[in-house]
Amino acid sequence: MQNVLKSSPSFQRPKTCSIQLVSSSSKRGAELLNNWVQDEGASSFDAHLQDVFDIINHLQSHHQVADLEKFLLWTHRRAFRKLGSWVKEFSERWGNTSPFVIMEDCLDAILECSPRWTHCFDISLESIEYEVVKVFVDEDQLTNMEPGRYKYRVDSSNIQKWIALFKYLLEHLEMALLHSAAKPHVAIAQRKLPSTPPNEISTQIVTLRVACLHALRRVFRHLFSLPVPKFHQALAEAGMLLSISGKTPSDGS
Repeated sequence: MQNVLKSSPSFQRPKTCSIQLVSSSSKRGAELLNNWVQDEGASSFDAHLQDVFDIINHLQSHHQVADLEKFLLWTHRRAFRKLGSWVKEFSERWGNTSPFVIMEDCLDAILECSPRWTHCFDISLESIEYEVVKVFVDEDQLTNMEPGRYKYRVDSSNIQKWIALFKYLLEHLEMALLHSAAKPHVAIAQRKLPSTPPNEISTQIVTLRVACLHALRRVFRHLFSLPVPKFHQALAEAGMLLSISGKTPSDGS
C-alpha cells in the first residue's frame, strides 16, 4: 500500500518544519526579562522560540513574582502586532461605531426585558484588575468569597456601568495599539497598526487591559447575547453581527 501511494501522481510527502534550537540559557532568559522595555522582537520564528525557551529555563529556576510580571509584559510587547490587529478587526466589524455605543443606544429596549438577562458571575481577579473594575462596578458585598474571587451581578441597576467599563478597556487598547486612536475624529478604518513596539507605559496599559478583558470574558459574552432583538438588529445594520456568545454565561470558560 505504501508503494502504491508513493507511485501515485497526487502523493506528496508531508512538509516538515525544521526548528534549530540551541540549549536554553537561564542567564540569557534573565537578560531578556530585565531588558523587556528595550525588546525589539525576534528576527525569525526560531529566534523567538529560542527566547521563549531561555525565559522558561530562567523561570523554572527562579520563582519570583517580579519575573513572572516581566514575562507578561515581554509577551504583550512581542505580540503588539497581533493584539493591534485583533483590536482593529473588532472595532471595524461595526463600521465606525463602537458596539458599546450601539448597546447604549438600545438601552431602553434592553432594560424593558431585564428579568430575562439578569445574571450573577463568580469571577477571579488579581488585585490590580479588581482596582480597575471597582472604579465602574461594585461586587456583591453580601456574598462571602475566598480571596481573589468576587461575585458580580449584571442587572438593570448597573448595566450602564458594565458598558462604560468595557468601553474604557477597548478605548485604552485602541489608544495604545493603533496610531491616531487618540484622535476622536479619525475613523477606525483609518487607524494604522504601529510598526514599532509600544513604549513601557503603553505595554503596561495593554497588559492590564487584556488581563481585565480575559477575566471578564463571561460578562462580555453575556452582554452580546442579551435577548433583545432591537440590539442585535442594530449590530447587524451597523456592520456584521459578530458571534461572540458561543457559550452560555454559566459556563466556566
